[in-house]
Amino acid sequence: MKNNIIPDVTAFPLDQALNLLEKHSVSYYVKKALPFRPPGKSSGKVENKELQPTVYRVIRQVEGKEGVVELVVAPEAAAE
Repeated sequence: MKNNIIPDVTAFPLDQALNLLEKHSVSYYVKKALPFRPPGKSSGKVENKELQPTVYRVIRQVEGKEGVVELVVAPEAAAE
C-alpha cells in the first residue's frame, strides 16, 4: 500500500467492505469469527434453515504489517 487512507469498514456488509477497500487499493485478508460454544455442548447445528447467515458483516478491522488490513467477519442471521 502506498500512502493510501484506509477507510473504516467496521459494521459494513462484507461485499461492500471489500469493494471499498479494493477501490482504495488496500490489501486485506478475511477471518471468520466463530460463535462461542462452551465445552461439552452440542455441535451447535441449526435445524431451522431460516436462521442460516445470509450476510457477513465486518466486526473488527486491524491494520497489520505492511498496511495489510485484517477483517474479522461474523454471520448475520436472516431476520423475518
